[in-house]
Amino acid sequence: MEAELAALAASGATTLVGLMASDAWEHGRTRIAALFGRTRPEQEELVASELDSSRSELLAAGDDRSMQAAEELEVEWRVRLRRLLAADPAAAAELREILEDLSTDADVVTYRGDHVEFHHNTFYGPVVGKGPMTSP
Repeated sequence: MEAELAALAASGATTLVGLMASDAWEHGRTRIAALFGRTRPEQEELVASELDSSRSELLAAGDDRSMQAAEELEVEWRVRLRRLLAADPAAAAELREILEDLSTDADVVTYRGDHVEFHHNTFYGPVVGKGPMTSP
C-alpha cells in the first residue's frame, strides 16, 4: 500500500507542476488546496498561497532553469502529497479523482524521467524539452 501511495503522490506532483504553466492552473490549484484542507481547513488558504509561490518560481525561471525548477518543485510537492496521503489515506481516492478530472479537462504536461506527455497541446508558459521530440 505504501508503494501505491508513493506512486500516487508522484503522479499528483507531476500533474500539479505541469498545470502550473497551463490554462487549468486556477482550477487545479483550488482542488489541490482543498485536498490539503480536508482534515485541517486552516491549511487550505496556506497551501493555495504556497502553490501560487511555486508557480511564480516556475514561471520566473529562465529557459535555462525551467526544467530544473520543474523537477525541484515536483520533488517538493511529491513529498508533501505523500505526507498528506500517509496522514489521511482516505485522501487517496480524492486525489485520484482530481488527477483524472484534471488530466481529461486540462492542458497538462507530464514529465516522467526522459518522457514528456503533452495533453491538449495549448500552453501559455515555459515548456522545455531535452533531446529529440517526435510525434506518434
